[in-house]
Amino acid sequence: MKKQIALVLFLGICIVAESQKKTFIVDETPVGLGISIQDVQRQVKKQNLFNSLISPPTIIESKKNEKGELYVKLYINADRINVIATKINNKNKNFYKAFQKISFVHDDKVDVTSPLLSEELVEVTPDKGERSYFQILTSRASAKAIYEYSIAEATSGKIVSTLKIEYAFPKPEPEILTIDKDIITQNEGRPSDNVYYDSLTYLYFKEEIISKNLVKTSFDPVTNLPTQLVLPNDINSIFIRFKRLIGYGESSNYLEYKFSTDNLWKTTINKANPFIILRNLKVGKYKIQVRYPEETNGVWEYEFEIKPVWTQTTFFKVFIGSLITAFFCFILFAINYKRQQRKLKNEVSKRKQLQTQITSLRSQLHPHFIFNALNSIQGLVNKNNIEDASLYISKFGSLLHEILEKSDKAMHPLATEIRQIEYYLQLEQLRFKFEYKIHIGNNINTSEIDIPVMLLQPYVENAIKHGIIEKRENGIIGLNFVRKGAELIIDISDNGKGYEVNAKPGHGNSLIDERVRALNKFLKGQQIDVKVLSEADKGTCVSINFYNWF
Repeated sequence: MKKQIALVLFLGICIVAESQKKTFIVDETPVGLGISIQDVQRQVKKQNLFNSLISPPTIIESKKNEKGELYVKLYINADRINVIATKINNKNKNFYKAFQKISFVHDDKVDVTSPLLSEELVEVTPDKGERSYFQILTSRASAKAIYEYSIAEATSGKIVSTLKIEYAFPKPEPEILTIDKDIITQNEGRPSDNVYYDSLTYLYFKEEIISKNLVKTSFDPVTNLPTQLVLPNDINSIFIRFKRLIGYGESSNYLEYKFSTDNLWKTTINKANPFIILRNLKVGKYKIQVRYPEETNGVWEYEFEIKPVWTQTTFFKVFIGSLITAFFCFILFAINYKRQQRKLKNEVSKRKQLQTQITSLRSQLHPHFIFNALNSIQGLVNKNNIEDASLYISKFGSLLHEILEKSDKAMHPLATEIRQIEYYLQLEQLRFKFEYKIHIGNNINTSEIDIPVMLLQPYVENAIKHGIIEKRENGIIGLNFVRKGAELIIDISDNGKGYEVNAKPGHGNSLIDERVRALNKFLKGQQIDVKVLSEADKGTCVSINFYNWF
């Protein structure tokens, strides 16, 4: 802030507040070289030149360079600028000479070959309240150039003060905006510069925008443009004409424009009243930027929107997308449902087949069991052991009744299986004098665990018929029930003669193995694994592992 104040004091900037008509910028050299800007906007407005650009004179930059020269960058339009020397008067005017040099700019290159022109210092009659001063006769700037003014001593030619003025383009001002298709078509054919729109035409343009604008419409009193423009998607072309320059740069009445998302600037046709036509705009929000050639300090911006129809809205697209997604999800669900139904049907069919196979295998074991039991009874009769035969028949009848009563069930509690095994062992003890031991782990509740019906009996029968039959009274049968985590392990052991495990199994053993395989196919998430360990003269142990049984 202090630097800005010091700069203002250093340049001797003086703004006359009384009339608000003139602006002075002078330096502090012995001649007081500077500029005087006359604001003539009021006169322009009185003439009702509504299609002429009216921008207040604006100082963009003022400073002294390293050589001590005063540099001023500004833009003026319908204004007059005078180069003045405030400290030259009638007494000393003959001691100084004035010079003017104009360096024209072409394609951003400065032409420094322009000659120095000698200018007379002319006394200016001051307005009321102003002091007198001298000025250098200048012409209005009408092209892009750097204007250099110098005051030198008449005798020595020594330059005592230099002023450089660079003119910039003001910010473009729109004159009209219309969505009229005929006007747009006519102007696309490059109309002549004398196209004139009267007040009735302006009113028509405004009424047309009011009728089409999707929001409440109000107009900027300076630009005549709607403060908010939201058009339906069928109005996708816009015509914007700009006011003409009537001072500096009037020979360069063309504009550069782009959307804020673009990288390159486009150029309008060089017309007294340049215009922009925006054709076939897509739905969306737009921000257009307009400037005079390469003028970065004065960019006019305007925002507007092209609204989609309801079928183009995000809600509609999301809704349709959701419907399509739901439709395909339904199709996939229906296909998957039918596939699952077929799979379930096949699974049920397979389970029925397995159940039938298991039942068939079990039913084949029953005759085998009954046949062996009858042979045992016959043996007792042949030995004339009528009492034991009678007891055998009684117990065998009870066991057979219990087995046949539950023949339609695939599974039953472990407690029932153990009870039936004990019945069978007690029957066989009538024929063979052996001992049996049953051990059940403390962490096993036999009433809450189900296993396949009559799964253990064939293994117990083998332990007797092929294991301890030759041991006579020294035979021992052991059943051990152990739980390890989710696994149930049942070991059936004997102290018989043992046998070759890899030998071809008999018919009874084949039925047992086939039933286990069928049960493993039938069970879901559970498996039964049977391992046989047998050594000569050391006996046999059948270990039945029930995986994931708890």
